[in-house]
Formats: sequence, C-alpha cells, structure tokens
Amino acid sequence: MVLVNRKPHNSCLTMAYQCEGKRIETIESISEDRLDQIQQIFLEEGGFQCGYCTPGMVISLKGVLNECSNPTVEDLKVGLSGNLCRCTGYGGILRSLERISEYNKEYVYFTRCKDFLAWDVYERIISDVRNLGPTSAKTIC
Repeated sequence: MVLVNRKPHNSCLTMAYQCEGKRIETIESISEDRLDQIQQIFLEEGGFQCGYCTPGMVISLKGVLNECSNPTVEDLKVGLSGNLCRCTGYGGILRSLERISEYNKEYVYFTRCKDFLAWDVYERIISDVRNLGPTSAKTIC
C-alpha cells in the first residue's frame, strides 16, 4: 500500500508509469525520526502483533485522514476494508480506530502544520492540545 497524491493505492497493482509526476508516500516516508501518530496509537493499543499487515493499515488510515477531516470509526473501518490481519483478532485494531477517530482533528491539523513548524514547537503544541482532552481538542481544531 502506498499513497499516490495522498490517496491509498495497492502498490502491487499500480504501474510505475501511472505515478509519473505524482507524489508517492510509503510507510517509510510518513515519519522521519519518530513514530507517526497512527503508528504510535497502534503500538499503544496492541493494534499489531507480527507487523506484517501494519504498514498497509497505517497507510490506508493515513489516506482516510487525508480525505476526511472528521472520520467516524465506521469511515476508518471502510478505509481498512481491503487489509487483512491474521494475528490479532482485530480487538487492538478496533481500539486503535476508536482513538484515531477521537483525535482525528488534532492529527489532521498538526500533521499538515508540522512541515512549517520547528519540531520542538510542534511537540509543545501537540502536548498542550492533548492535555486539554478530546472534547476541548475537537473544539479548538
């Protein structure tokens, strides 16, 4: 799974010529020196075990968040509908989706802004917003 111009595509079905002149994002490109928020939530909620399916799920969810500023858990489930996990039983994945849905506005807003902010400023802003709690964070963002 890769993002082509911010939309998820199956990399095994996408021809290279179809991507000419387009922005391609892989799991390796979504975060430089720290875990992306989606990855961190998956880690905290037990959303993966062996790690085989996780990159595709993370990229798929990132694509949903790129397209929808306020996705519900159902929207996120639809975004994952082509991804299979044979290890977890989906309990940790569903918990991850609930958390991603709760903090989605914080995620979308600050992921887009972090390119323009110094990293330490970005970290302080994220910390401040998280301390407000999900209800306040949704109101502000």
